[in-house]
Amino acid sequence: MEGEDSGSTVGLQAGSEPLRLTDVQLPWRFAERDERLALLDVFLEDFVFHAAMIRKQWRAGELTCLGLALAGMVLGAWDLGIGELASGGDYNRVGLSGFRNLSDFSLMLALLSMIAWAGVLVTIWSRYPIMRENLVYLGIA
Repeated sequence: MEGEDSGSTVGLQAGSEPLRLTDVQLPWRFAERDERLALLDVFLEDFVFHAAMIRKQWRAGELTCLGLALAGMVLGAWDLGIGELASGGDYNRVGLSGFRNLSDFSLMLALLSMIAWAGVLVTIWSRYPIMRENLVYLGIA
């Protein structure tokens, strides 16, 4: 393996063709130790390929969408010591009546989560035209 660095090589030089999964070459393989570990080589090749594609193509828009989705998930699921989720909540109160019975901080977290998810939907709508039809069907459902 002459001329390789310590990391994996992906065979992509400036001005060359787009990266393909078949271009990913790992410096070592799990299958060399035991043939039953060959499946791990497939997963590692996929991981290296997707990491290289993310580094090459993702910009601020994709990271914003991912960050908003992560924030919406955390804000909607984590009660920050309030006890609303830890106590199990009240399953008899749903919808707007459930929101009226939340503590102030829980209501603020829920609303911030909804705002973050609305930001994700707006980002997806504006950046990915192919997803617009899916978002319409999601809204109908």
